[in-house]
Amino acid sequence: QTCSCPESFSSAQSLSPPPLSARRRRRLIVISCGSAFDDRLSWLCSLRAEGGAPLLRVEEIGPADSPRYAVVCGGGLSLYLCRDAPAVPLSLRLPAGSTLPPGDGPPAGCSAHVPAADPFAGFDRTAPLPLQHLPRFRPRRHVSRAAGAGGWGVGRAGMLYRDLLPDRAGGSLIVSLIRIEEGGEVPDWVHYHRVRFQLIYIVCGWVEVVYEGQGAPFVLRPGDFVTQPPTIRHRVLRCSRGLEDRPAHVSTARRTEGP
Repeated sequence: QTCSCPESFSSAQSLSPPPLSARRRRRLIVISCGSAFDDRLSWLCSLRAEGGAPLLRVEEIGPADSPRYAVVCGGGLSLYLCRDAPAVPLSLRLPAGSTLPPGDGPPAGCSAHVPAADPFAGFDRTAPLPLQHLPRFRPRRHVSRAAGAGGWGVGRAGMLYRDLLPDRAGGSLIVSLIRIEEGGEVPDWVHYHRVRFQLIYIVCGWVEVVYEGQGAPFVLRPGDFVTQPPTIRHRVLRCSRGLEDRPAHVSTARRTEGP
C-alpha cells in the first residue's frame, strides 16, 4: 500500500522553520542566533531553577535532522530561537534562586543575571511590611541644591523625578521631587507601593487622585499633603501644568506594583 503525502509536505520548502502565527508572535520572543544557535540552545538548557531542576525546556524543534529553530520555555520565559538570521544579543534576568552552569560562562553575546531573593515575595499586600527587612536608619546632614535640567530623570508614567536624598539615610528613606510639565490626563495606572510609610506634599500646581476604598477622587493643591497607607491602591488622574510634589517613603527601595 502506498501512502500519499499531504500537499503541505510535498516540497522541500516544508523543511524550513514554520512561519510564526499571529498567536505565537504575541507570546514568544524571537531571538536570532545565526551560527551560535547550537551553543545558545545548549546554554539555555543548562540553566537550573532553584532546587536544581531545569529552568528551561525545549517544547518544539525542527527539522529534527538539522534544526533551524527551537521553542524554549520555562521560568516565565518563552523564546523562539532562529538560526537563519545574524545573532543578536541575548540578556536574561532569571528568577531568584536560579543557578548558572559552571565553566567558561555563556556564549558570546549572551548574559544572565540572577537577582537576590525578594524578602517581600508572596507577602500579603494588605499587611504592614516587616521592619526587620529595613536597613538601619543613618541620618546625616545633606543639602540638596535646586537642580537644572540635568538633575531630573524620567520615571514612571512620564513623570520627572529628582532624588533629594541620594544616600537614602542608609537605605531606609526615599525623598524625591516629582514634576509633571504638561497638564491634563496623566498616563498612570492603578498601582501600589511596597513601602512602610509614605506621604506626599504638593509644592505647586494641583493634582487629582483616587484611592481604593477612600471615596470619590479628590484634588490636592499647594500646601496640601496626604499620607498613604502601605500598599494602598491608587491612581493619579489629572494635574495642572507644572505640577510639583514631594513624596517621602520609608522603604528599602521605591517599588511600584499593580494592579
